[in-house]
Amino acid sequence: MKIFALILTLFSFSAFASFNDVECSGTVRNGDRARVEVERGFGGSMRDARVVIFGARGTNPRVFNYRIFQIRKFGTMLEFVGDRNFRLEVDLFPDQSPRWGRTYRGQMRDMFNVSCRFPNAQ
Repeated sequence: MKIFALILTLFSFSAFASFNDVECSGTVRNGDRARVEVERGFGGSMRDARVVIFGARGTNPRVFNYRIFQIRKFGTMLEFVGDRNFRLEVDLFPDQSPRWGRTYRGQMRDMFNVSCRFPNAQ
């Protein structure tokens, strides 16, 4: 019975866990808000990414899906590279690896004021 309760507890916590490795938000050229989500990789190195651009007052969201095929690290910089010219750079300075609860500055084409966080970092 104790084992069943432990499994049930772990399942409940994992059900609420975020499946995104990186979550960023920023502004696009015309002033609309944008959100970028890179999913956690399971097994292979391929990951999915989604960019959601919200219209005026959060209406009419446009969703763009990408496939991430490479993650590179240069010092404190992480770079996510994908199809259709997807490129997200996250500066982890002063940390060497992402830390939970921290917000980092990011860069992505056609986006300004990009801030990123790693919800599953240790």
